[in-house]
Formats: sequence, C-alpha cells, structure tokens
Amino acid sequence: MEQGILFRVRIKKNTQVAKPGSSAISVRLQFRSLKAGTWDAISKPCKIWGLKLYVAGSLSHKGYCFVVSQDKPDTIIPDYHCRWEIESLFSCLKTRGFDMEACRLTAPERTDKLTALLALAFCWSYTEGLKRQAISPSRIAKTRFGASWPAESIFHQGLEYLQELLLNPDKLKRGFKQALNFFVP
Repeated sequence: MEQGILFRVRIKKNTQVAKPGSSAISVRLQFRSLKAGTWDAISKPCKIWGLKLYVAGSLSHKGYCFVVSQDKPDTIIPDYHCRWEIESLFSCLKTRGFDMEACRLTAPERTDKLTALLALAFCWSYTEGLKRQAISPSRIAKTRFGASWPAESIFHQGLEYLQELLLNPDKLKRGFKQALNFFVP
C-alpha cells in the first residue's frame, strides 16, 4: 500500500468492518441484503484491521465473496473476478494441469517457447472440454454450504481428451486436424 501498488484482497465473512461513524460488524452482516447475482460496495472507506479500506461484496450461486481495496470501489468485484480467472489459468498451466514447473527450464527463450506451446495446449484443452460438456455435462458437485458447480472442470475434460489422443495415434491425426480447423479457419 505504501508503494502505491493497487490490490484486491478477498476477506473472510466474519472480518469486522466499521463504516464511518458506526461500530464494527461482520462484513457478512454489512452485505446481508445482497440478491443473488449482484454485487455492491460501501462508497466510503471503512476501518478494517486498523486500515481505511473500501469494501465490496457479491453473491453468486457459489456463495458470498467479500473483497477489500485501497482505491475507489467502482470496479473492485469485477477486477477481483478477472484476477481469479488468471489464477485459474496459472493453476491449469502448473499443478492442476500441465505441471509446467516440473520442466525446470531457466533459459528465457526456452521458457517463452514452452509458454507459447502450453497456451495453445490450454486453448485446445478448453475448446475440447466445451465440446465434451455440451455432449454430456459432468455431474454436479455440491458443497455443504449449498454451492454447486460441475465436478470436473471444462479444462480437465478437454485435457483428458488430449491425453486420450496422445495415447492413440489413429485418433491423434483426426483430433489434430480438427484442432487445426479451429485455430486456422
């Protein structure tokens, strides 16, 4: 914060938030009137952890999300969701998918090529996952809080298909030609 770096940080629902001129209550209570599929922000900075921060909350089918930031609250939630999509991409490239860090490359030109190749593989996996999801949607997983989403991600459905292609040379030719048609119209 002192270096002027903007942040969006998710906070727990029991974090105490004090609006100007009022006592502290949990952020969950501050946003108790949110309707599903909406988000809202407190227009003035609130006192949280001894700092003056802006607070926003959203409610989706997955549950509540509360985010703090040091700058104006106009785009806190959309910015946070965009950042979360980037984090999801990184996890697909790394531990939950291609295991990029296991290659131990250090030469910049080689890591650039690997990143480009993995970007194409990610797009291919995701596209194939979308096709698989349209054909037969994966089962729905539910949490104890009532949130629900597909048990298997779109990316993983496509990645499993790519693994199947690589293990079967006859399917690989056909699948690769289909992919080329997608990437080069």
